[in-house]
Amino acid sequence: MNQPFIRSFERLDTKSILELFQLVFGCALDERRWQWQFEKNPFAKPIIKLAHDGDKLIGHYSLVPLPFWRQGKTELAAFSIHSMVHPQYQRQGILKKLAFAAEEDLAKNKIAFSITFLNDNSFPVYTNNLGWQELDSHLPIFITLLKPEEALAKILPRALATFLSPATRILFRQKAILNTNGIYIREVDRFDERVDLLWSQVRQSVKAATERNASYLNWRFCDNPSSYKIFFAEQEDRLLGFVTVRDAQKYGLKMGYVAEMLFDPQRPLVGQYLAEKALHELKENGCCAATAMASMRWLQKAFVSAGMRKLPSVAMPHGMHLCFKQEHSEGGVLLDRAGWFYTWSDHDVV
Repeated sequence: MNQPFIRSFERLDTKSILELFQLVFGCALDERRWQWQFEKNPFAKPIIKLAHDGDKLIGHYSLVPLPFWRQGKTELAAFSIHSMVHPQYQRQGILKKLAFAAEEDLAKNKIAFSITFLNDNSFPVYTNNLGWQELDSHLPIFITLLKPEEALAKILPRALATFLSPATRILFRQKAILNTNGIYIREVDRFDERVDLLWSQVRQSVKAATERNASYLNWRFCDNPSSYKIFFAEQEDRLLGFVTVRDAQKYGLKMGYVAEMLFDPQRPLVGQYLAEKALHELKENGCCAATAMASMRWLQKAFVSAGMRKLPSVAMPHGMHLCFKQEHSEGGVLLDRAGWFYTWSDHDVV
C-alpha cells in the first residue's frame, strides 16, 4: 500500500463514511444521526480526518466538540466517536496518523482535552499508541428487570427461568409512583431556561461534566433522530428535576435506558420519583429490562431507591473504559474520577 493520503472531511464524503462504518462494524449508521451529530452540531465545527488509498476511503477519525464544565469554567471538550479503519488496512498505523492530524486542529481551536468511552478492543490501541489515559474502568451501571420471566427466558432454559422469576421479582421490585408534597411529573417536548438554573446549582458540586444546559439538552435529546421521552418534576412553576428515557432492541431484548436524570441533590425524593417514573414508562412501553449509568452518589441512591441494582463488572457483556487525553498544556485535566459527572447521555450508543 502507498502512504495513505490524510485530509479533512468534505460534505460529499458522508456516503463513503457510512459505507465504511457498515463494513467495519457490521451495522448501519443512520444518515440522519450522522447529520445531527456532526453537521448540525451547534457548538463548534466537528474535527473529522479521513485516510485514503487512492480513491478508496480506508480510515476515519472524528471528534465532536461539546461544552464542558471543568474547574469552575465552561470550555470545549472533544468527544471521540466512530474511529475506524478498513479491515484490510488495520495494524498499519493509519489510526495514529489520523489522530495526530486531528490534534493540529484541536490546538488551533484551543480545545485542551478529549474524552471517549472505549471497549476492550479499542482500549489498548488508544492507550498504548495514541496517548490516551484511563479515567475509570468500573463504570457504575445500574439495572432492573421490568419483566423478569421474559428477560430470563432469553438467557436461561425456560424451566430455570420460571424457577428464578419469583426471587428476581423480589430483587427488582418496582415501586409505585408517588407524587406528594405538591411535586408533579409531566411529559414535555423540550427543555426551557429553568433547566439552566437547575444545572447552575447542581454543577457547583461537580468537578467536570458536559454542560447540562438547555442548549445542550435540546440538541442531545430533542433534535436527535432517536426518540426520547422527557419528564419534568415541578412544584408550582419551579423545575425540580428531569429524566429522559428511550428504548432499543439489544441482546435479543427490548431494553430501556434512563439516558439522563438531574435533580437537586438536597431533594432526594425528587430523584426517587423521577427514577420510578422512568422505569414505569419503560415497562409500559414493553421493555424487559432497564439500565442507567450514574457516576454521582446521589444519582445512584435515587436509582437504588427505585428498585435498580448495580451491575457487577463480571456481568458486563463487554468492558467499557472512560478515557481522556490532554491535547495541549493549557490547563490541567483532572486525573481523579471523583467529581466527574457522567451518565448514558455521554455515551454515543444511547
